[in-house]
Amino acid sequence: MTIMYRTETYSGSLERRFAHVLCYELFTLGNAHILNELIQNELVRNSDLIIEMESMGRELEENGYGDDMSELDQLEFWEKVRLDISAQAGRDIQYALWLADKACVQRFYGGTDSDIESYETSDVILSDLGRGGTLFGYELEPLPCAY
Repeated sequence: MTIMYRTETYSGSLERRFAHVLCYELFTLGNAHILNELIQNELVRNSDLIIEMESMGRELEENGYGDDMSELDQLEFWEKVRLDISAQAGRDIQYALWLADKACVQRFYGGTDSDIESYETSDVILSDLGRGGTLFGYELEPLPCAY
């Protein structure tokens, strides 16, 4: 696999569990593009789930937030998405992690040689912002590489 990088000093929480990472991305940061990418890349194929995702994406884009779901409902929603992604990927995706190239981590996320860590990527790409980073899905918890 390819090696990419991240720093926890920018906004890292050390949280890697799929549903928790995606809840933060969608409901705190408003990154509705992730919903669209999962559908467009056919990582989610359940038609009822797609309808729910599209509706949620529209609400977030129009209002800037989605306020009608409790935290438990948000986690349950992402668990349904995780199960569908796992079925499409043919493996049990449990974790998610944003990674970027080292120059991006330094330039955009303020990483320094002392706090940038390297990780192996996954072939399950949940979201790809190009130079801004890629959100990968993993079966096993991604840990920093020793090199």
